[in-house]
Amino acid sequence: MINCNEDRSFSMENSENENIQLNNGDINENIQLNNNDTLIISEVTGKVVLPYTANEVQELLDSADNEFKDANEVIEQVFTRNLSDYKVQFTSRYVETMKLAREREQFSFTDSITLATEMMRKRYLHPAIISACRTLDELDVYLDCLDKNELDDFKIFKVKFELHPIVVKNKNKYGNHYNEETRVGLFDKIRKLFFKPKIENIN
Repeated sequence: MINCNEDRSFSMENSENENIQLNNGDINENIQLNNNDTLIISEVTGKVVLPYTANEVQELLDSADNEFKDANEVIEQVFTRNLSDYKVQFTSRYVETMKLAREREQFSFTDSITLATEMMRKRYLHPAIISACRTLDELDVYLDCLDKNELDDFKIFKVKFELHPIVVKNKNKYGNHYNEETRVGLFDKIRKLFFKPKIENIN
């Protein structure tokens, strides 16, 4: 494992100070594009936004086979995923590790399967973390911090969860708000179920 406090050359810690000025000739306006050093996992929007650099977006726009209209379209199509893609996390960890090992690290098929099988058993590892890692070294650093319960020491990118608020009911059947009135009502229901009312014959 790699020390999570180690200074890595691929860290995006100071990315907020870096940006690229994009010139859209068709619209004749300049677009300020900043690095994004945060992995956003959002239940609210149902989206996962992966970290990216301004240079990565610019390279895709400048590539010969560019199919994107602008930087926003690059971010939406390349660096944004549906949260539903990670619904079955056990399977997603396997799939995302295979992509990382095969496509980004050029591992052999056999080595990729071995690594993906290992990663899919790590129940506390959200598969979007694997998607956000550019290299296996980055994933190794995260896992080291995770095993030590020192995720604050992970500096390669930030992780932000946007969750729906938890609604707490004021009164429930068996919760902390169980009171005397509820108890009486419960026993009244039991009495009606098991003890039929006595019917007297009237002559």
